[in-house]
Amino acid sequence: MSVAFGYTGKGRYLDEYLGARLAPLIMPVYRRCVARALPVYTVSHVDDACGRIVAYERLLLPFSENGGVTHIIKTISDDGSFEIRNLMRGSETLPTPKLRAVIDRELFHRLPGRIPSADMIEFS
Repeated sequence: MSVAFGYTGKGRYLDEYLGARLAPLIMPVYRRCVARALPVYTVSHVDDACGRIVAYERLLLPFSENGGVTHIIKTISDDGSFEIRNLMRGSETLPTPKLRAVIDRELFHRLPGRIPSADMIEFS
């Protein structure tokens, strides 16, 4: 993260580390992951330092102890050619969310049209 965000966030809260510009875009995804205690997959487009559009894929995996989420492991896809240095802070353009999905095996058993749209799209 320190390479993509330009500096380390060690010892800081995530929303503080992200800053006022990025926190409103990123924190709702973490909150949904904790609230649902389920993995969340996102794809956002962001411009790298060379002006290339990068599909920034993120998978948040919640882990719990004694019933509540205590840790989230984040994985990032680094497939393709792009400049990761300052990826999230190097552009004036904010990341554009393209996909946000809670991974819930129970959704498989629901009939079409019965999946709440808030679980699929709305992250507030």
